[in-house]
Amino acid sequence: YDFMADGIAYDINDDKTTASVTHTDLNGENYPGLRVALIPDAVTCDGITYTVTEIEPLAFAGCQKLEMVSISKSVRNIGENAFGKCAPAHVFVFSTWPPQVSIYSFSDDCFRKALLHVPQGCYDIYTDNKSWSMFRNVTEMNPSIDADINHDGEVDIKDLNIIINRILGQE
Repeated sequence: YDFMADGIAYDINDDKTTASVTHTDLNGENYPGLRVALIPDAVTCDGITYTVTEIEPLAFAGCQKLEMVSISKSVRNIGENAFGKCAPAHVFVFSTWPPQVSIYSFSDDCFRKALLHVPQGCYDIYTDNKSWSMFRNVTEMNPSIDADINHDGEVDIKDLNIIINRILGQE
């Protein structure tokens, strides 16, 4: 990988303006102990900001302790087995249009057990999509809850990050 930001590994893409989430170690333990994967809209390395557009194949493969995944609206593609052999209880996706996935992007356990949280008004878009419809449990995020924790006018991954850090006592 090219760099780490907030505990997640990234590769800089060929266009030099975007980045992809990648794995840390395919021969050993990939992201040991990772419980929460927060994929932001953008990451910064050496003063350069990259838009996060992809979660590479095998990125979180084998992360058996993974409990929650949050995927920002900038992610357009999730590679095969990106979440192979892991079954988070919650998957949050902030894009109003489903990112490109295959039926192999998430483990069977994840499709069966996880609760997929999608933006308000997007339930049908996700459940009508061949691959996203593999999730048995889908719900729309409730915008009536005041979840704009950082008061920037948007309920997004930044707010979720603050909530998670508070829960984990890392604020």
